[in-house]
Amino acid sequence: MNKKTNLALAPVQSLPAKSIQGREDLSFAARDERDLLRMWHVPHDPKAYWSDGVEIGRQHFSEVVALADVNEYQAFVTLELVFNEPGWRTHGWGIECGFSKAVAEAAIVGLRAIRAGATPYDSDLEFQRLVVEDPDL
Repeated sequence: MNKKTNLALAPVQSLPAKSIQGREDLSFAARDERDLLRMWHVPHDPKAYWSDGVEIGRQHFSEVVALADVNEYQAFVTLELVFNEPGWRTHGWGIECGFSKAVAEAAIVGLRAIRAGATPYDSDLEFQRLVVEDPDL
């Protein structure tokens, strides 16, 4: 219950990992009036608690993790675009803070893995591989 407004915040239901097969399946993505898929389309309640939004942002990132299990390139594109979307708010919204915090934590794990000898992800090479497999991509 949001104590500031006495309204129940609409909980974000994380999608089951098996239901996320592509970027269109992400709960925070939506098509705009020109039918472009926007990678960050989330409601913001100016009266909600910041900490409630942080958890929602973390839940959104968990969807990207599930997408990466199915298609790493689509997960990469999601992360590449999300911070540049018109809907991304940078002025202290908990949702964006939770999402970016989860990204930063994952990046630290990735940097540790690279230091330990893991091969860095090469998005250009992956894109070339995908184009060979599906020229209509």
